Amino acid sequence: MISVLAKRVKIAIGLGTAYTFLLCIASVAYGQDQQSAQWPEPPLMKFVSREERDQLLASDGPKERMRSSFELAEAHLKTAEDLTSDQQYVRAATELGCYQGLIEDALKFLKTQENRSNKVRDLCKRLELTLRAHSTRIESMRRMTPSDYAANVKALGIYLRDARAETLNFFYGETVISETLGSNKMPAGDENAKTKP
Repeated sequence: MISVLAKRVKIAIGLGTAYTFLLCIASVAYGQDQQSAQWPEPPLMKFVSREERDQLLASDGPKERMRSSFELAEAHLKTAEDLTSDQQYVRAATELGCYQGLIEDALKFLKTQENRSNKVRDLCKRLELTLRAHSTRIESMRRMTPSDYAANVKALGIYLRDARAETLNFFYGETVISETLGSNKMPAGDENAKTKP
């Protein structure tokens, strides 16, 4: 009877020791996971401040408003570049959010201009050229930014590419024939073009 009781005590002590050992290992591994796991960076908060909106609304005409938009956006982009070079990535993301808000506001304003005159077309061209120049600067910022913070900069670069395409579509309007996806039909009148050598 003593030997059965001794065996049970040895087994209980062995299991307790093994359980304690596993607990220690698990807590060390759990602590390491907590340090390496980081939350993804939230998306940019896009906005135009009240002072900037007042400045845009005080502009005399469309040309002055777009010029003010470009100047304000340029100031935010320059600040974001400086903050990125100083490795202050969170503050740089805030500036990029202000920049994107101004660009979105400029696009919305441009779309409200119903008159397709040469003046509106010039504004479209100016916006597209500005976005093209800014996209290279955004790309250089993305390369300087660590991967933990680069997702928003990359998303802004994609947004600028899409905004340029949208501006060009507005610029050309109805004068460009667009392809329809999945349609292999030839336009009317071109049916004979296949049979002629």
